[in-house]
Amino acid sequence: DQELPGLVVSLVASDGHVLVDGTLEGGEALLTGEVRLEGDYPLHAELDLGALPLTDLIHSVAYFSERENALWSAAGTAEVDVSLVALGSLTYGANVGFVEASFPDGTIRASPFEISGGMDQLSLTGLDVSGEQLRFTLDGEIPFASGESMDVDSQGTVDLEVLERLDPGLRMGGRAEFNLSLGGSRSEPTATGSLRVQDGRGSYRDLEWSSLNLDVVADDDSLTGIQLTAEALNGTVSVSGELPLRPQAPGGFLALEVRDIDLTGLLPPEHRQPDLSVITSTSGRIEAPTAGLEKITGAGVIESLAIRAGEAVVESTGEVPWRVENGEISIPEF
Repeated sequence: DQELPGLVVSLVASDGHVLVDGTLEGGEALLTGEVRLEGDYPLHAELDLGALPLTDLIHSVAYFSERENALWSAAGTAEVDVSLVALGSLTYGANVGFVEASFPDGTIRASPFEISGGMDQLSLTGLDVSGEQLRFTLDGEIPFASGESMDVDSQGTVDLEVLERLDPGLRMGGRAEFNLSLGGSRSEPTATGSLRVQDGRGSYRDLEWSSLNLDVVADDDSLTGIQLTAEALNGTVSVSGELPLRPQAPGGFLALEVRDIDLTGLLPPEHRQPDLSVITSTSGRIEAPTAGLEKITGAGVIESLAIRAGEAVVESTGEVPWRVENGEISIPEF
């Protein structure tokens, strides 16, 4: 467990108000404030972001402490206003000089930006994040209440190696470019923009892939122009089509083509053998009448299947159909 530094808070009452002072155990001033002892008891507080023990705070969350060992720092000031008898009146704002995370292999830094908001939404202005492996901007309003509208714009480039921080078993390479605008509500969001991945490669557990290229266009409530090609399991995979993002969006489809992949890499370790291979090619079309997996349908054929174990070989003698109904796949026995 990460031990957080102690905070000493002093309260001094005088002439109808209470002065608040917060100091870290090392003597560094963290916050000052005032509560007026009248009306709805308004509180105004100011926080020195440079004094925040950011590294300790972030690493006190298990998810982050298990995945990164960066040293975090920041500069700037934040202000909070709230009535002590009506906490829903909370408003806040911050002028952030910078936020920086120093990793053993590089530094990520956010340049000056502003934050403001209240209980219903948060606004970001001028956020620009850069590092050796990424660069992106973010502006907009992010709602907390389900009925509020979202308005967020972001664009940038990311080396996919950054995603390795999400899971110690993940290995990634390649580069992604994106330009995205989010709107609508939290329950019914809309998206416009594009995503492109070039020369993606990596591995997760026993699955490896390379030469991954992806193009996707988001058009309000649908993903259109999906084009994915990749080398995986010693074969090739190609997917194209469009998909709905929301229940009321028009239906979509995915056309699938798989050539000469070896399925033994997907078998449980106890079922694998050094001389065993299960090589197949298949094609088909998946229909998605609405968002979600439960209603997808589709059909296709297994064009070839060869099972080899040592010198023994079993091969299919013709095409074998497969179907998908209500999210479940069925393949007749050979």
